[in-house]
Amino acid sequence: MKLKNFFRKTVFIMGLLSIINTNQIWSKTTEEVFNDIYKNKSWGKNSSGEGFSGTGSTLKNTVEYRQFLADFFTAYNIKSVVDAGCGDWTFSQEINWSGINYKGYDLVKFVIEKNRANFGSENIKFFHQDATKTNKLPAADLLICKDVLQHLPLEDISVFLQNLKQFKFCLITNDIDPKTGTSTNPQIKPGSYRTLDLTQPPFLLKGTKIFTFWSGRELKQVLLLTN
Repeated sequence: MKLKNFFRKTVFIMGLLSIINTNQIWSKTTEEVFNDIYKNKSWGKNSSGEGFSGTGSTLKNTVEYRQFLADFFTAYNIKSVVDAGCGDWTFSQEINWSGINYKGYDLVKFVIEKNRANFGSENIKFFHQDATKTNKLPAADLLICKDVLQHLPLEDISVFLQNLKQFKFCLITNDIDPKTGTSTNPQIKPGSYRTLDLTQPPFLLKGTKIFTFWSGRELKQVLLLTN
């Protein structure tokens, strides 16, 4: 789907959301919230006892997703990737990035620093930046955003979706309700959780639901957007 129609539809929505002063609603910044999540091990801990990106990022729960990405890279001749919310690279380290210029972004500084030390290379770079609140992400063949937006308020999601013009393809993955295959998209505070379906109000994207898979007990859906 071309994103131009989405931008028109969001003008009214963003007008409504602009009356909300999120600084008054949320007591902590989004970066502070996610720093706490890692430090407090709110999403569990890895084999080293450190807080990590959660069970949705384990090797066991990403087998199908990793194969899907590998097939997508080949089918669409992907040579550059921007990963918005790359996390601690629990599963991404098992993806074959050879021949691909990868740039991973996350707002948790110490996670990015560890990624740089452990996984950085000539074609793999990491950046400390909130990728959902900027229009300065570099152009790339593909944007990946997995298990990120489902933890953010509606207004932050809307801002993010307006800054995707520089990507040929976007693969956005979120949990959906296994019973309905969708979500009602309720409001949440940063760092909380709800299922999310970007084809439903208030977003109404017309992308392609290209892949659905089980990740442990959660049903995840990949939405493909094109420019």
